[in-house]
Amino acid sequence: MSFSIQLTSGNIYSGSATNDLTYLFNFNNVSIKDGPYKLTWSFNAVGVGALVTNPSLNLDIGSTNGKMFFAGTTNNNIVKKQSIGTIFYERYMTGALDFQYKCDLTSNPPVIFESINQSSNYIRVYMTIPTTETLIGPVNVTGPYVLNLYFEKI
Repeated sequence: MSFSIQLTSGNIYSGSATNDLTYLFNFNNVSIKDGPYKLTWSFNAVGVGALVTNPSLNLDIGSTNGKMFFAGTTNNNIVKKQSIGTIFYERYMTGALDFQYKCDLTSNPPVIFESINQSSNYIRVYMTIPTTETLIGPVNVTGPYVLNLYFEKI
């Protein structure tokens, strides 16, 4: 059992800046089976503004979120976050603003969701600065994006 969802920054439910958008999606329309799912994803944003080097892409699909663990400064400082990976930037010309954020299905390791919350009716996508966990500024992603999510039952 697998399913894909495409999210575009031009087809949103709420949010006014590309750095933090919410989409409506009825998970009951997908025949989801109980148990874990592996998420892989791709992302492409063109026409971006000021560069933030490799921001984190975060995904909130309700009360059940993926398992992305982050090491800390002590042995017991393991933190689970909503991050699904890193967005990489790529220059396509020599100007300071001539770059795009991009990653394909193999740019980040898969994220495991223990289950998918079928009662969730929204998907929030937001981008953060990895070192501070704060939202990147709206000026950092001014162009449109396409995010493809691929969930595979494991």
